[in-house]
Amino acid sequence: MRKYTLLLLLLLGLIHVEARLLDSWPRIVRNNSEVVFTLVLDDDPLLKQPEKLTLQYVQMDAVRANGKNFGRGYDKINFKIDGNTITTAPIRIVGETEHTIRLVTPGPDGKLGKTAVVLAHHHVYAVDPDLFRLKPYRVNFHASSKLLGEQQLPSQAHYLATYRQRGYDFVFFSSPDLAAVQKTIQDFPFKTEMAVLPAEEVFIPGQSAKLLALNPSSSVLNWFKENGKAAVEAEIAKTGASAAVATTNVLVDAGRNANAFMVVEHPNDRTEGFPYLPKPETDAILALRHYDAFEAIGGPRANLDIAQYYELCNNGPRVPAVGGTGLCTFADFSRNVTVVLAESNSLDDIYTAVRACNAVPFFQPPSTYRRACADLRRGRYTAFLIRYVFSIDHDRYCRAEGDAMLTLLNPPKEGDAPDLKDKAAETLKNSKGAYNKWIEKYWAK
Repeated sequence: MRKYTLLLLLLLGLIHVEARLLDSWPRIVRNNSEVVFTLVLDDDPLLKQPEKLTLQYVQMDAVRANGKNFGRGYDKINFKIDGNTITTAPIRIVGETEHTIRLVTPGPDGKLGKTAVVLAHHHVYAVDPDLFRLKPYRVNFHASSKLLGEQQLPSQAHYLATYRQRGYDFVFFSSPDLAAVQKTIQDFPFKTEMAVLPAEEVFIPGQSAKLLALNPSSSVLNWFKENGKAAVEAEIAKTGASAAVATTNVLVDAGRNANAFMVVEHPNDRTEGFPYLPKPETDAILALRHYDAFEAIGGPRANLDIAQYYELCNNGPRVPAVGGTGLCTFADFSRNVTVVLAESNSLDDIYTAVRACNAVPFFQPPSTYRRACADLRRGRYTAFLIRYVFSIDHDRYCRAEGDAMLTLLNPPKEGDAPDLKDKAAETLKNSKGAYNKWIEKYWAK
């Protein structure tokens, strides 16, 4: 009975403790640097009894700064308390990995071993200079202008507002009708830090791979209607390629001539039960690598697309990968996320990051683990960013902006507060510069 009582006390303690940490920073630091951390807690009585508190540190790869193993122990950290704020002594953070600081108090047995009660966790990630200088952006490379199924949003502006609400910093708004998405972006009544550019979905059914032309200066499909037949015949005569490979090459070249970044989309998807192309044709197109990036995550058969992506990487140089929501249900607006590590959210810097394989698409099915298309180094880092950094402030202010835009777009409803729209407009006005404030707070100097 005593055993179960002790377990219950521990569980109740853990449930209470994690809510005590209100904020903590920095969360991203340079590898092999000395860092002072700040933890802000709620007004807990234990803060007035520092003799009962211990601050512990562990490197998640279990390697100390001197190269020795942590074993199963923690390092003790000196700290000071000022009101509800804890400030650590400088700690040298060594190892490009996750590091954890935890505030504990003795458990029911009076010890800091397995029974210790954890009052707060602060998670931090150390990265080498090449990644530390880059900023993270949540990008949707394939943000569809309509939903899967009969449910649709009231207007195209609602789609863009909803993408911001779901936490995106950069959106390529896509449709086979380039003029339509260009007009939607032009007419969008709100200016936020979310960058929005058009993308044309390029597909000749039964004749080409499915492609996405990011920010083309003119329609690739319209060009193909006028020039495609002759261009494909010339490509076949020049290269000896099959009709499908030649058609795809011609479309990619046409997109590049229109200054577009050309992405091959989810090759394992189907229309009316049939693949876009026979598998030998798809395999030949992918192996040729005559495209700028591979949309590994964004279609309904993401598991197969992920496997195909890794097979491509195994058979040659790493392929730049991107992801997007594609044609999704309303519930899946934020399912497939790509974290891009770039110098800025300018178009050129986003493209540069993708080409350098600093874009990491994540497949996020409900109630299971995320799956990443990246090398382990970037996969671990960006997974940490999603879990412990984007979720702090960034997603909150994106959600507030999206909610405000939707409030302003929607007609008034009975029961709405009379100043509801005024408050929404004020939210958008006050949110300017939020991204830079977020970076400044959670990234070490």
